Amino acid sequence: MLPARNHVLAAPVRTMTPTAATPQTEKRRLAAYATSLAAATIVFAELYGRDYGLINWGLGIFGVHHISWETGNWTSQIAISTIVTWRWTGYNALIYLAAMQAIPRDVYEAAAIDGAQAFRRFWRITVPLIQPTILFTVIISTIGGMQLFTEPLLFNYGKPQGGSLNEFQTISMYIYETVFTDNYSAGYGAAMSWLLFLVIIGFAVVNLMLVRRSVRGMLPKNTLGRQMLSKLQVYAGPEHPHSAQKPETLELPEARRAG
Repeated sequence: MLPARNHVLAAPVRTMTPTAATPQTEKRRLAAYATSLAAATIVFAELYGRDYGLINWGLGIFGVHHISWETGNWTSQIAISTIVTWRWTGYNALIYLAAMQAIPRDVYEAAAIDGAQAFRRFWRITVPLIQPTILFTVIISTIGGMQLFTEPLLFNYGKPQGGSLNEFQTISMYIYETVFTDNYSAGYGAAMSWLLFLVIIGFAVVNLMLVRRSVRGMLPKNTLGRQMLSKLQVYAGPEHPHSAQKPETLELPEARRAG
């Protein structure tokens, strides 16, 4: 058991460390990910409709005129970004939650006992220890953004041009337009697909290097996180994490002979 004076310092740790998610909470977070992408995009396209969309109706209450979300450059990008963000936020949140729950609670308690504030515990312990998760989500999000196809295609009602002036045409939509529309240039489309593959590999390698360097810079040799881990290895006993291990008794040669 912790001493009474340490309960005050250890109490905020229980509020900062993530708690186990209930099945109902996990279902709500994955509802957007489990929804059909085509159905979700069509619903958002109706919400951003110019004449009868709910978004323009809400903006009209504040005196904003109807916005043509499909024809504007930044308006169409905002609308498509909303669809992508709504779909993938819950998925990434569950990944980060699982990574934070894998961090031992004793690390936070030891840091709180040594006087570390909540922000310092998060910045020096949580962020460095979930470095693989950060790297995974950054790379997956980058690859998914470069392969974006369904959301802008259905937002423009199935037209691969990406707006009247190609305002939100992605690389995948351009490849589709080149191969499966009037041009029918299969060789040109295959070359662009290979180029896209190489660009994705390049971005993944660059993201790997940048994220590792940035997260590693937050964890020098003598940081709070490693100090806490080393203290836990020294003081954590087999019976209780806060009980010191009993020193082994050395038997003298005279005692052995006497025995």
